[in-house]
Amino acid sequence: EQPNGKTIQKRVLVLDSEGIDDPSQDENWTMKLFILCLVISSTFVYNINGIVNREDIGKLHLMTDLSKFIQEPKDEDFLPRLVILLRDFVLENPGNFKDYFLKQLNNINTGAAKAIRESFHDFDVYGLSVSIGKFL
Repeated sequence: EQPNGKTIQKRVLVLDSEGIDDPSQDENWTMKLFILCLVISSTFVYNINGIVNREDIGKLHLMTDLSKFIQEPKDEDFLPRLVILLRDFVLENPGNFKDYFLKQLNNINTGAAKAIRESFHDFDVYGLSVSIGKFL
């Protein structure tokens, strides 16, 4: 309810798609699905299983250069809010997952790190240990 007494009703649609790494799917198909989910989302949750690696960074970097695949609108910022979920995180709790992620990002690919920071000005990173809820 708002201060003026009016109630705003919102609906939430959650779309869970197969991952970009699904070995049972054609790479071309998964890339198209990935881009479709990215452009229709207001919040995009990107799951990384375990430790951040070069391949994960490459896929995130792809999101910053969609002009290869679609025509981006000229007058607005259209990328969704990004949430990175580090699933099955087995290392010691770093305290701040965003700082940990940015450090890993810089160590792996500084160009991709810069592009991701510029494209997604504000993003969140959360870690889930194998025993769910330990780091939340």
